[in-house]
Amino acid sequence: MSRRPALVALGTALTAALALPAGASAADLPDRGHRETGCARQFDQAVQRYLDTTARHDADGFGTLAHDGYTIVMPDATVYAGKTDAMAFIREFFADTNWEQSFTLKQRVVSGCQTAFVLFDSVWHRPSDDYRSHLVIGLSWTREHGAWQVVQDQNTKVPPTS
Repeated sequence: MSRRPALVALGTALTAALALPAGASAADLPDRGHRETGCARQFDQAVQRYLDTTARHDADGFGTLAHDGYTIVMPDATVYAGKTDAMAFIREFFADTNWEQSFTLKQRVVSGCQTAFVLFDSVWHRPSDDYRSHLVIGLSWTREHGAWQVVQDQNTKVPPTS
């Protein structure tokens, strides 16, 4: 399958992103038709698996959600391109279990059974020294062979407020 049509569809989905109030979860979304579809329910389950595997530091489980073209863009502009490179980073990152991360859903959009997007407000916290990093994380998804997979994982650092 060519990536270009999927990327065009993803761009269309991103343009139509649905804004949610702070603290909302996928289950709190108003019914606007998309929750009625099996694909949207499957997407919500995939997002929940993403959150669960991250909380458990489960790199193998996380990897089942990663598309072959999975790319991570870090807050410092480091890019891990392709599933092999990105998962090598994830394995190393998850090996250190001295951190936790919160996720608050800010936006969610599902475009039929093809593409989807979620935007999280997130705080990465290392309890040992109480270090915190406030991030906005955007995840672009595609659905192939009946499964939702993360294509792109954009991490942006939120500057501290005074």
